[in-house]
Amino acid sequence: MIVDKDVNFRLTDENANVVTVNNPSELVSFYIGNYGSEDITLPLDFAIENIGEDLAMSSYTSVSTARKVRFHQGNTYQELIDHYKNKDFSVDVDENLCKIERLLPKGETEKGEGIGLLRDIFTEFWGGFYSKCNGHDVKIPVLRHNMGEDEWKSVGRIIVEGYALMDYFQIKLAKPLFEDALFGESRADLIEEFLHTVSPVEQTVLRSAMDSFKNVDFEELCDILNSRDCLKLPTSENIRGIIKEISHKEILQEPKFVIECWKPVFQTALHITSSKLDEIYDKKMPTIKKMLQLMKFPSDMNFIQQTTANHLKRFVRSLDKQSLEAFIRFCTGSNILGADISIEFNKMSGFGRRPTARTCGCVLSIPTTYDSFTEMREEFNNILSSNVWEIRYV
Repeated sequence: MIVDKDVNFRLTDENANVVTVNNPSELVSFYIGNYGSEDITLPLDFAIENIGEDLAMSSYTSVSTARKVRFHQGNTYQELIDHYKNKDFSVDVDENLCKIERLLPKGETEKGEGIGLLRDIFTEFWGGFYSKCNGHDVKIPVLRHNMGEDEWKSVGRIIVEGYALMDYFQIKLAKPLFEDALFGESRADLIEEFLHTVSPVEQTVLRSAMDSFKNVDFEELCDILNSRDCLKLPTSENIRGIIKEISHKEILQEPKFVIECWKPVFQTALHITSSKLDEIYDKKMPTIKKMLQLMKFPSDMNFIQQTTANHLKRFVRSLDKQSLEAFIRFCTGSNILGADISIEFNKMSGFGRRPTARTCGCVLSIPTTYDSFTEMREEFNNILSSNVWEIRYV
């Protein structure tokens, strides 16, 4: 069996490491286990059987023959950290290089595959990660005894891979963390970032103290500051300085070990400028207005479809921040803004009626059989509140 210049071949075993073979006329990609990843040159008459003809197959063969990476729903947080810990960074979960699978709690393999499943796996990981962080709208990593240097570097690699593979970036993490790790200094407004890490009630008190100190509830202000280990008595003259010092301590000083672990990972593999970082945070932050702009409806809707579309837009406008993120995840597999969402209509009725989505293509299918907006809202809220969906489309 001879390498033909018009044919690509793929060699693979259970490890499926990538080797690129370059002959004078054609670039041929091989997967060869245990040989690592490197570029080698072979002549046109190189015989495939010299390596093992039983391993050779067309490059058009399904990726299912390549290395499998399996995750378990509910345990993705630890499994993804272990996957990226102490590994060659070139070995990743790119769907083009391996087959991604997720096992459901019942032990069955989820039917979904492709980029939609991968987005949902990363989203599940970050949901678990954020639950272990401090902060309300903006999150700050917390040092823990079971998270050492290798584990935090693994989290850094997950951030890089999410952005490289599917444009998925962690906009819930405080921007100064990335600025310090990437550029060596924070350029964001620390006070404003800190105010988004506290609860809405605390944020209102702190803003009031900076804007009109004499009108603030002094006892409540002192309670909030004491909970942040403040050692100064606040006054109208020093309150802004106190809040700035607390902001610096909580956003940059306390997670400094995490930042230092991320620095070599980001500075090597995350090529983002300061202006690009600002653009990412602005573009991907979910808002109702941005969500409505991403929803693309058919241009030739009939009256019933137009009525259903109006109900859907009304539903989206009614969502709070958490529900909006759940809606985006239901449609795309990710809880941040990304690609356009194509809206389709179906005629499902009875017990089988429900909104469905194809996350790989970011397609949302809505039944046109609702008698009212209230019916649609009730069904959609029941789906979103469950917060766990099985991906069935392949």
